[in-house]
Amino acid sequence: MEVLGNTADPAVHMRIQYCGGWGYRPKCIQVIEMIEADTPNKFQYHLLKDEGRTGNFECLVSKTADFSGETTDIFSKQKAGKFPHADEDSFAAFLEAAKKCFWVILS
Repeated sequence: MEVLGNTADPAVHMRIQYCGGWGYRPKCIQVIEMIEADTPNKFQYHLLKDEGRTGNFECLVSKTADFSGETTDIFSKQKAGKFPHADEDSFAAFLEAAKKCFWVILS
């Protein structure tokens, strides 16, 4: 698992599970850059690459780095039918869902 973002003292951990076969890693980086532009240094990103072609782009957040505690799914490409940054409204909804999970920490 690749770890990016605030590795020293993150407020929230976000796991992005993505399709390795279709090369979705650049889409992960786009999402991270957009989040960091809006909410800098609050998240630590855990990129989990699927082997083969799964079509996955799933995001969840947690207070713990091992995602063993309470987690909240905030985006699923399978359910939405598009990437979170496919349009401005879609991304805004994605980002608000991430913030809403931990509004006290991220405010």
